[in-house]
Amino acid sequence: MSITHALNVAAGGLLATQSALGTISDNVANANTVGYSRKIVQFETNVLAGVGAGVNIADVGRAVDQELMRDVRDELSQLYAMDSQTTFYSRMQELFGAPGDNSSIAHTLSEFSLAMEQLSVTPERSLEQSEVVRWAQNAVYQLQDMTDSIQDLRKQADDSIHQAVKEVDNYLSEIADLNHKIVRNDVANNDVSALLDKRDMALNELSKLIDITYFERSNGEMSVFTKGGRVLVDEESVGISHNLGASVSPVTTHEEGDFSPIYVGEKVLANDITEDVLGGKLKGLIDMRDDILQGLQSEIDQLSATLRDSMNAVHNRGLAFPGQQSMNGSTAFLDSSAQQIDFGSGDTRMAVMDGEGNQVATISLSTQLAADHGAGPWTLDEVATTIDNWLDANAGGGTAQFVNGKLEISLSNTSNYLSFRDEAGTTAGSDMQDATINFYGDGTNVTGTHSGFSDFFGLNDFFTDDLGSNIWDTSILSPSYTESGSTLTFYDDNGNGTLTALGSVPISGSLDEIASHINDQNMGVRATVITEGDGKRLRFTNEAGNNMEVVQNSGSFVSNTGFEVSDVRVAQALNVRSDIESTPGNISRGILRWDASLGTGGEYYVSAGDNKIASEMSSVFNNAQSFSGAGGLSEVSETFIDYASSILALNSSKASNTELDVEIQSSLVNSLQNRSDSQKGVNLDEELSQLILYEQAYSAAARVIGVIQSMFETLEGAVR
Repeated sequence: MSITHALNVAAGGLLATQSALGTISDNVANANTVGYSRKIVQFETNVLAGVGAGVNIADVGRAVDQELMRDVRDELSQLYAMDSQTTFYSRMQELFGAPGDNSSIAHTLSEFSLAMEQLSVTPERSLEQSEVVRWAQNAVYQLQDMTDSIQDLRKQADDSIHQAVKEVDNYLSEIADLNHKIVRNDVANNDVSALLDKRDMALNELSKLIDITYFERSNGEMSVFTKGGRVLVDEESVGISHNLGASVSPVTTHEEGDFSPIYVGEKVLANDITEDVLGGKLKGLIDMRDDILQGLQSEIDQLSATLRDSMNAVHNRGLAFPGQQSMNGSTAFLDSSAQQIDFGSGDTRMAVMDGEGNQVATISLSTQLAADHGAGPWTLDEVATTIDNWLDANAGGGTAQFVNGKLEISLSNTSNYLSFRDEAGTTAGSDMQDATINFYGDGTNVTGTHSGFSDFFGLNDFFTDDLGSNIWDTSILSPSYTESGSTLTFYDDNGNGTLTALGSVPISGSLDEIASHINDQNMGVRATVITEGDGKRLRFTNEAGNNMEVVQNSGSFVSNTGFEVSDVRVAQALNVRSDIESTPGNISRGILRWDASLGTGGEYYVSAGDNKIASEMSSVFNNAQSFSGAGGLSEVSETFIDYASSILALNSSKASNTELDVEIQSSLVNSLQNRSDSQKGVNLDEELSQLILYEQAYSAAARVIGVIQSMFETLEGAVR
């Protein structure tokens, strides 16, 4: 080996050791820098013509376990999906309370029940009447407030989704930019370890927001995907976007297009990944907006609808002493001139009473309808005409007519009062029993039956909502439900009270296939499959907002699915009937009674102290009611108070479970993070030992150069 070669080898060792010392210095300086990974100098022997030619730096690597970091990111994604919901659960706990809290809806319904019990004892007292109205108002106001709060939280979740999407887009752009820098510097043989650290940090932050998977190409470039396989970064960021929503209501859903999709790439429906997000903050927020809060709203709507229907059914059987001088129906019909009814069983007795509760006149309604218009069925207008004519002849005048599809009845003589009583037969004094009303929704065929004449028209409701029938849906069905074959015909009122056929559609297949087929008809009805709880609902919405009638012409779709006018929005719209609210004495407390000893052959009468209906309404709260499946609650039979408590208990349970899950997941993430940090973090003792080693190597290389320099000087002297 020549002296020159020895000098070059020593100089190479000096430079390599110098570079290693620089790396050690960098490690020590960044010992506390977040995201910094310890750098490891890797040496290699130079070989020229098969002969060793010293040493150089092969690479400056990073002390990183990529598989461990992948695990950390996966668990981070799950942690932030849970953690993003804790604030919402805390807010719900504050707003709605626990079942036993005096501020809870369960407590309010309990007080409403107690007020009804007190009214049943002393029905004639105005104080008890006012207390019933007060607690009924408290209940509906609380249901409305709960609805408003839920929708506000859903709006907050959507706002947070928008912000999270913007953050995701920024990180994707940063990763794409770092990819380019890494490739360029790697080609130029520059150290890219610092750039790799920055990219790792961006991937860590990205995994907190959305589920990701990734792989590194041979040139150092990183391609990033969602776990569902959507490309996020491939050379360039494809971009991700979401439009901020304006307002949110109980009928606002992602499935119906009310919430903006989360687009990856071009803003087309095929690029919507909202339902494909599997982890990260976005997953937690999407679930909160579209599943948890929407399910809670459905439970509250179910409570409100069952309360409305149960109370109204009883309230319509009775009357306030001595009756009413006007009745405004709450049921809106599409076309009173075309749609028809008849009595499937029983009869309805119409009676006019004086101010003392004594009978002025009475008639069997089915008998009078047959006398006026022949054998049924009778159009709704014919029903109104019969009532109108009979009032003119027997009650000192009056009117009965349909206004905006609703039956309105009023008496002209202010000394008289009107009431209805359903009976088992047409003979006066027959046993009191709800009449069965057959409804011919398409004007030709029986499309539904209802118990109670007054309740069918909503003539004496306690609760009103004025929602109409522009939305219909099924109960919660299995996602795998298939319809073997039915035919549905859709009608609306064309906006002017005329029964208008929109189209007749044969339906079969899965819920998605049914919805797609109906939407393909372009008849002004939007069909959507709504996710709720563990199942799905099929929802039909009249796009013009008109009231709608959906008639099953064949098959068993209606009975199989519980298909009917939707209860969505009920909690938001529920109110105590306005005249009851202003005049609590209008609450039905008694019934139209029969006394065979009065008059000639018996007469009807009304008593101010009658508590029959007040007692039955009190029993509504004490007896189990049937609740359809809603949100996270299955179909069940229990009292209103128990059901309200179940809603709150389920919410509290979810909040507690989420808090526990976050704690457990945090522990797992911390454990994995500590393992990763211990491997890639800087150990100062280790670095100092390496520093001593490289310092000695540097000194040795310098000593070799010094010796060679002396040899050159000796050689020069010998030549001279």
